[in-house]
Amino acid sequence: MTSKNSLLSGPVIPAVILLLVLSLALNVVQFLPKSPEAPAMLVPNAPQVAMLDAKPTLVYELYVSNKTPLEFSKIEVYDNSTGALLKRLEGDELNRSFHAPFRGLDYYIFFMWVEPADAPTAIYHKVYLKDGQMYDGAVTAIDSTPLLVIAPPLKGGNWLAANGPSNFVGHRTTVFNLNGNSFISQRYAIDFIQLGADGKMFSTDGVTNEDYPFYGADIYAVADGTVVDAKDWLADNKPGEKPVPTVAWAGGNYVVLDIGNGNYAYYAHMIPGSEKVKTGDSVRKGDVIGRLGSTGNSDLPHLHFHIMSGKDALFSQGKPYIFESYILTGASPNWSALLARNASLNTPLATPVTRVMNMPIDGDIITFVDE
Repeated sequence: MTSKNSLLSGPVIPAVILLLVLSLALNVVQFLPKSPEAPAMLVPNAPQVAMLDAKPTLVYELYVSNKTPLEFSKIEVYDNSTGALLKRLEGDELNRSFHAPFRGLDYYIFFMWVEPADAPTAIYHKVYLKDGQMYDGAVTAIDSTPLLVIAPPLKGGNWLAANGPSNFVGHRTTVFNLNGNSFISQRYAIDFIQLGADGKMFSTDGVTNEDYPFYGADIYAVADGTVVDAKDWLADNKPGEKPVPTVAWAGGNYVVLDIGNGNYAYYAHMIPGSEKVKTGDSVRKGDVIGRLGSTGNSDLPHLHFHIMSGKDALFSQGKPYIFESYILTGASPNWSALLARNASLNTPLATPVTRVMNMPIDGDIITFVDE
């Protein structure tokens, strides 16, 4: 049996030698490389499950702190309940989804686009660095708020959803910063452009706004609401020309509707003098509120439309929504390249598809269904 004193048995080490050994050990510790500090990870805006072209989709941003420079190799997204891998972001997709830190801010931004087979209730992330380190975190509950259902802002067919929802269009990746906070108000924005029977957007040479047959098209209230902001006096731009965009004039002539429950509908670039409403007016779903033009940050006629969390068109968060019904008649995922060659932008589907409670993605060509 071992006695308590047996733990002290053995050779006696002089105190001076013991202190010397401890001193050397402490000096060695001081010169050992320190373990890297784990970067903080955050999803600042919990995503809803959007319905994009009939696919449940999570569209959100992952922030990773950059107190020290980091080089990333991949990011993985998991279902927090089942542990199932939902998304692996690497290679070219990782590079295209990455935004370096803005001046004055201390985090990297990754634009995330996840299409889960089964919508999770919460997600978490693993971030892999090129030095072999892996960090996990950013557990995020999915926002279970029901998607906002709206009526069409336009009527008729052959509407191209230009710059529509996609992880790599300018709307998606344009970040506005204010007082240390970042906003992506255009996360789900669409520029609606109507194509002719030949798949082109203008009739002859496109040098005047009037050469675009949809210039002046009526624009409609997508829900009952109240006008909380509007502008109606900026001149139209000539096709191919636009002023240097500013925060004040980016939307040109615009209307903002408060449609309830923290949802605001934003319509931009209308013809000067065409707006039928003013701040304070009440509108009903389907009321005409103005006409499609090309004012502000616009180089050809179109309607810019999005739903946001506040009345400020830039310093709010973009929110998903769904149309009650529309018909998908074609697709043009490379529409911008075709436009540059003055080619037809329309690739018709062999059989049009009716979408119910969905929203189109970039390049979809749709017909709005009259109610």
